[in-house]
Amino acid sequence: MDQDRPQSRRPARVLIAVAALIGFVVVSIFVGYNIFHAKTMQQEKARSLD
Repeated sequence: MDQDRPQSRRPARVLIAVAALIGFVVVSIFVGYNIFHAKTMQQEKARSLD
């Protein structure tokens, strides 16, 4: 029974690693989109002032 335990624990670690990676990618895309959107908003504001 003790030999089965590390094998059953390994997929859980892989799942956590994959979930963390996906979460990191989603957050990176979200932050990148917000920065890009903020830059375009600033450009539009600058154009409207001119």
